[in-house]
Amino acid sequence: MVRAIDRDFESLNSFLEGYTLREIGHNVEQVKIVKAAHKSYLPFLQFWAICSDETAKNNFSIFSQPVLTESQEFSHLREAVSDIGSGLFCCLHGAYKPGHMALRSSIENYLRFSSGAFDKTGITTTSIYELFDIARKTDPFYGNREIYLDRLRSSYVELCKFSHSASLAHMAGIHALAHFPAFDTRAFQGWLAFAKKCMSAMATVTFIGQPSLYLNAHFKAQELIDLLIPTNVRLSLLNGKCA
Repeated sequence: MVRAIDRDFESLNSFLEGYTLREIGHNVEQVKIVKAAHKSYLPFLQFWAICSDETAKNNFSIFSQPVLTESQEFSHLREAVSDIGSGLFCCLHGAYKPGHMALRSSIENYLRFSSGAFDKTGITTTSIYELFDIARKTDPFYGNREIYLDRLRSSYVELCKFSHSASLAHMAGIHALAHFPAFDTRAFQGWLAFAKKCMSAMATVTFIGQPSLYLNAHFKAQELIDLLIPTNVRLSLLNGKCA
């Protein structure tokens, strides 16, 4: 038995040594999707860079509620951004189910950040559906901003189907590492559609909550952010009418 394990490890080691994503760059359709993902993800990283920089200056808040570097709320925002990146990494390799599950986690972490700044039970609750109810009563999702919570909730409900293997379409059916890397155009596009909706909602609520994050950003940073937030919100920020 030990010899069988040793022999199989040699095969695993050989697989790892030869592992590469090089083929993606030689397929026009695949490059097109990866480029679209990059176009959506880079502005989100710019959003994170702005938030992180302002936090380091003790100048980050959400709807006048200060968010400090060492706070649990900031940790959840950081993890929400991390989850998006992890999801994209998974999809680049063909692991679409965990990619979708990472998006689901990102929504949860963002809600803990945004609601936790106003109600600490938003951080401690173990019920995600209770978390949505808590968030709905806090400033970030008050009034006409409720639309962004609804978008996150509708995405969350769909993403749960991947976590619970709700149908054959939500199952991965992978039984060997040799399956990777893989590329499924439809699955990647599906993930990207969810990711774009989530990243836009998260960034939009945060910028509305502290317009100076956008207004004081370098114009090159603003150009990236403009790809992430709705045009009407951008115009409202510029006109000082976001509320």
